[in-house]
Amino acid sequence: PSCRFPTPPAPPPPAGSWQDVAERRVGVEGQLDVAAAIRLGPRNAPQSNGPDLRGTGFKTGSGVTGYYLIVPFKVASTGEVLLVNRGWVEKARCETLSQEEIGAGQVELTVVLRGNESTPKMGIPNDPGRGIWFTLDTPAMASALGLDRDTVIVDVIDIHSVKKAGKKGAAAIKEQLNESPIVMKQASDHTNFYVMPETHLAYCVTWYGLSAAMAVGTW
Repeated sequence: PSCRFPTPPAPPPPAGSWQDVAERRVGVEGQLDVAAAIRLGPRNAPQSNGPDLRGTGFKTGSGVTGYYLIVPFKVASTGEVLLVNRGWVEKARCETLSQEEIGAGQVELTVVLRGNESTPKMGIPNDPGRGIWFTLDTPAMASALGLDRDTVIVDVIDIHSVKKAGKKGAAAIKEQLNESPIVMKQASDHTNFYVMPETHLAYCVTWYGLSAAMAVGTW
């Protein structure tokens, strides 16, 4: 099946109990602190539109780069503050994106609990002091925003758009950007765990480079 999440979404859990709904979509209502948004990237668009090659040094599969917006969100029913991955924005639109486009006032979102990321050994470290984030480090991001380090992070899921048959990569992304400047993840981004050929190539080049460096070092 393409999606393991039941419909309709579950109600938000009590504060601190998000692990109880780790495998479910959750409907939340509340307010985004748009002014405190953090940019995570540069990254390619969600995996449902092409392979994710972050940290490999390769161009994205779509050829379109941008940033995920990580935004504090206060749940109206519980008062809990979450970090929300609001979605992906094309690099050229980041500076002109309005608060209304991100979500001003009271908003309703469908979200899925997500995990943290570890910095690749060959990756570039984050620089919180300068607001530069290459890797999703939820505790550090929460701390930088004055929140508890155990703050939960969720992905906003697009439950309305349907990917057009035959459209993928840049074509699919451009089509979505015509409808909205923010490309949200879809359920398939949480249910499909496959390795693309481009990722195999990235692994090959990475290990070849390490082997060559070791050979030179021991010559």
